[in-house]
Amino acid sequence: HCTTIGNRTGADDVPVIGDDVEVGSNVVIIGNITIGNGAKIGAGSVVVHDVAPGQTVVGNPARPIRAS
Repeated sequence: HCTTIGNRTGADDVPVIGDDVEVGSNVVIIGNITIGNGAKIGAGSVVVHDVAPGQTVVGNPARPIRAS
């Protein structure tokens, strides 16, 4: 719900989202950002940098969290 995925200025400025990515509600992904395969993005996160494959990010701006 209420997730925004889009470009900023033109057709070349779009996000690329890999396979098996989990995106929570109210997430914002805008611009030339790559989300790697198997990544997880927590609800309410604002993604401003690339997310590595298998990485989990949360927050505003989205930051990686460590697995425990």
